[in-house]
Amino acid sequence: MKKILFLLSMLLITNTCFAAEIDRRVAIDTNIEEAQQIVLDVIKQYEGVVTVKEKDLQKNTYVVDYNKHTALAYIGVSNDKWAKGKYAQAAFSCQLKPLNNGNDTLITMRKHSYHGGIFSISTFNHYKKIYNELKFNGKRVVKYKKYLAESKS
Repeated sequence: MKKILFLLSMLLITNTCFAAEIDRRVAIDTNIEEAQQIVLDVIKQYEGVVTVKEKDLQKNTYVVDYNKHTALAYIGVSNDKWAKGKYAQAAFSCQLKPLNNGNDTLITMRKHSYHGGIFSISTFNHYKKIYNELKFNGKRVVKYKKYLAESKS
């Protein structure tokens, strides 16, 4: 019984257990301008669901908040003093870097939940829509480790 209580307390106390995630993928035969345009299109497509916190086109860095409705907003209650319609549940950042003399693009995604412990398990994976959009546009997307292994061969 003590082990179960200890495990539950660690899940509730720990913020870093499930709170952050880093994902690196490479868009093959995609220059940084093409990848940047697709990232901006996906962010614009989900306007309202995501809110742009930072967008630096020179450094190719984007930070986006993922908004979630409050329980009161789901049932139709809206009052700015005590019940806002949306709040930031999580954030993700995207950074683009050229690889292979600019022929390929490294995409580094960092996901962070504003809820720690057990509540971060249900955190969104909205950034994966960028990978899906790259694939939809005919781009090959592979994990960074696989890309390094292929380049060594």
